Amino acid sequence: MGSYRPQHDEVARITLGSETETDAGWVYGARIAWPEGVETEHTATLSWSDHDHISGGSVPPSQVAEAMLAVLVRELDSEQIPEKLDLSIMRRVVGDLDERVRARL
Repeated sequence: MGSYRPQHDEVARITLGSETETDAGWVYGARIAWPEGVETEHTATLSWSDHDHISGGSVPPSQVAEAMLAVLVRELDSEQIPEKLDLSIMRRVVGDLDERVRARL
């Protein structure tokens, strides 16, 4: 599987699966269909504290998770997005991730 970064006019399609609430926050299954035909599957976690930090609790956690994935597919190659990802870890990869996720909400 090769890596692929969509061009500005190409859009990766993100499908966020069902939400599972945990003691620490939420877990989502996610599938990303990249424009060149590659599909990747991920498990995305969002902690209670990250949700509150990003949205102030004003939007559903699924919207925060989807916004995070939308930013990641614009910034990273298909192989750079790990199978298991978390907002707190991915902000180390994309330095202004919090601000960019907020802008999408």
